[in-house]
Amino acid sequence: MSAVSAKTFVSRLRKLFKGNNIELAYVDDDKETLLINKEGIDLMWMPYIKTIADNDVIHVLYSDCKKSIRKLLKKQKGN
Repeated sequence: MSAVSAKTFVSRLRKLFKGNNIELAYVDDDKETLLINKEGIDLMWMPYIKTIADNDVIHVLYSDCKKSIRKLLKKQKGN
């Protein structure tokens, strides 16, 4: 994955996890996270996605987000 905008980043995750509401959220004015069906994943990052220019960092963040989303969805299905 190459450097992407925050909109593209979230859009790719939405396509992967269809049927779930995925939103970008801001924490403490300097961190970002994702909300899945209004519940936050267990991952926050800074700087904002839109300012990350390193493709390797974007790739790792995307992979980590996928893992965190899967973990949260498994927890949500268990409730």
